[in-house]
Amino acid sequence: MEYSTEDVQNGITLNDEAYEYFVEAVQAEECGFWQLSKTLFIANGWDIRTNTPTPLWYHLTRVKTANGQEIACFCPEARVCTDCLHIRFLQIHGPERFPYTPETAPEDDQTILFSRYWVNVMSEGEEEPGKTYRNLFSVFLPGLSASAKTRVVVEHDGDDTGSGHWACFKHPNIRNCEHIIAARDCLQRYITGDKLARDTLIERDYLLYNGKRRTESISYRPIPPAVWARLPSDPVPVRQFLEKLPNIIPLCETSSCCCNPGARLGYDSTKPVNIVECTVYGIARTWKTTIEIQKCPSCKHRYIGPDCCEIGIFNWNNRSLFMHDLLEDYISSYTSSETPIHSWVLTVSRRYQSHNMEFVGEKKFLAAWFAYARLLELDGDMNCPKCGPSPRATIWDGVTLAFTWKNILPSLRPPTYIHPDAPQRSEIRYPVNPQCIPDKELRKSITAIFIGQ
Repeated sequence: MEYSTEDVQNGITLNDEAYEYFVEAVQAEECGFWQLSKTLFIANGWDIRTNTPTPLWYHLTRVKTANGQEIACFCPEARVCTDCLHIRFLQIHGPERFPYTPETAPEDDQTILFSRYWVNVMSEGEEEPGKTYRNLFSVFLPGLSASAKTRVVVEHDGDDTGSGHWACFKHPNIRNCEHIIAARDCLQRYITGDKLARDTLIERDYLLYNGKRRTESISYRPIPPAVWARLPSDPVPVRQFLEKLPNIIPLCETSSCCCNPGARLGYDSTKPVNIVECTVYGIARTWKTTIEIQKCPSCKHRYIGPDCCEIGIFNWNNRSLFMHDLLEDYISSYTSSETPIHSWVLTVSRRYQSHNMEFVGEKKFLAAWFAYARLLELDGDMNCPKCGPSPRATIWDGVTLAFTWKNILPSLRPPTYIHPDAPQRSEIRYPVNPQCIPDKELRKSITAIFIGQ
């Protein structure tokens, strides 16, 4: 979040606009903002010129006092003014997203692994990408005061053995500084699951970000599935894909705000309307246009916006809009060729480069796509093209939905894992014919009767 002195002195409106973009990005988890301990937080930096998160990280502290709370931030903006974007967010949204609870870990003198996710990195000579993770640490060195000011962020790209690229944000030119050494020790304690090392996060989920991914969008009306995904019995939907966008996307009677999904507040023609710029993402390029919005009377930072379903557009947050055919293209890719989200975003990004344009990041598209997927009209009448509505056998892969990346560790074992100290009964012999009806031909005859053959 690099602000010049001129920006801070003359940019009151600019700061308010940047804050709205910042809140949207945090709620969509495009911009990281996590609680590390009872008083310690960490957040991505923010570029007010492009309204995008930066790869830098800054610590915050929040202390409860008799008169309320005191919040301090160590980002560059906080050095020249008392109200940076991080402090404003923690003041306004902190009580809801990060409430004061006695269960929150009080330790501020530990090295913390606060982010871990898989990255698709292919080394030279490899045919397939390896198991590479990006690990981010908030490092505390013993002997220093337990203050956010003394903490340093360390980044690691590599496997669970600790090999790979390590970078210290304070000492970028030193290969193995004391902060990297502390982070390497923390990674091994985390990976091995050593319960004696109490300064790890192995069983402390409350140290991680406790917010929820926002799945609500400005668009809310049901969206019919793609033509190739419809059944012959489905009604033919009215679909429209624009060749040219209008100069302005107006508000109408279906416009609403997403702050209260159960009872959306609609457009009021008697109240003032603002016109702002927005970006529409298509299959191969973006379009810049304008959109009408209206301040929501019930929330602090959101706006009422048009649904846009009738023109083939998905309105995510009044600033980023996506063509239906773009979102359907991802569905087609992962259902026909099992394309992962990272590879698909990379493919579209390269397509955009042909037009000297930039596609959204993976995190942003993922949040927008899940919001879109919730609106798809996928009723309970789905059929298999070969088996019909009731297949004899179905395969359910629930593991990929059950575990987050932070839990996929070498210490993770299946339920059938045999403990080394389990009793051994080597003389037990299983029966040769465990079936209730030993006769094979008789079982086939009974099965034929049940299925009507």
